[in-house]
Amino acid sequence: GPNVLGVLSAISLIYFFNTKNLPFGILVFYIFLMTQSRGAFLFLIVYMLIISFASYKRFITTIIFSLIPIYLIFATDIFSRLKDISLNGREDRIYWANIFIDKNFPLGYSLEEMNYFITYVGTTDNLYYHLLMKYGVFGVLFLILMLSHIVFSSRKLNNIAIILAFLVYGYVEESIMSNLLFLMFFGLAIFDKISKEER
Repeated sequence: GPNVLGVLSAISLIYFFNTKNLPFGILVFYIFLMTQSRGAFLFLIVYMLIISFASYKRFITTIIFSLIPIYLIFATDIFSRLKDISLNGREDRIYWANIFIDKNFPLGYSLEEMNYFITYVGTTDNLYYHLLMKYGVFGVLFLILMLSHIVFSSRKLNNIAIILAFLVYGYVEESIMSNLLFLMFFGLAIFDKISKEER
């Protein structure tokens, strides 16, 4: 789907930007734009905003690079999907998710209830509702403990920026806790940085 490809290309763009690999960066940026994934744009914006505070030079670079996609979005009709502010039925799915959470709190729903929800409602498109529904409060605690461990193990701005970008992205998609591709790329982005810092 466009959201998966959009976030994966955003992560790849971050990698090529950090390694100063311009040719591959331009190619990945083109793929990123073509996905027209609003969630992926949100992910990249959050990352760039956080990382821009590392230095004055990076802040100026971030502003300049941000103006390019903003101009393309509003000056052309190519990226019309990015102008769409509809929730695509998310509000209805969240309504039903609240009912399931209230019914089973503090635990997650049963296998039978999970099949019913997926069949008749769909996905929540929200990481936090997904965790509360499937695993209860223990899912949220696991996420907090896992990410806290990563942050305190590294304490590097790049790692914190990627984590916060995924957490904000979790408000519009189920993100790393339900997608193996996201989880794999998240692990590579975080732990590769940590291992390099420890050498």
